[in-house]
Amino acid sequence: MMDYTPLWMKISSMGISKRKLSEMTGLSSASVSYLGRKAVRSGTIDRICRALGCGVEDVVRWVPDGTVVKPVDTRP
Repeated sequence: MMDYTPLWMKISSMGISKRKLSEMTGLSSASVSYLGRKAVRSGTIDRICRALGCGVEDVVRWVPDGTVVKPVDTRP
């Protein structure tokens, strides 16, 4: 399964809210909220990486199914 914890940690450390990320990428707030809950197109990941100036590994990681992923506080 794909885990977006790296993204939430990155934007938190940069002081960027999910709303600001939406504005920076041109993605709807719904698309940003889908991350981690629904399938995300690679173009969405590309837009996030371009806006943040980072690589895919800074946004998403693969973890085996059934892995418990600890929630991250995303408030800046």
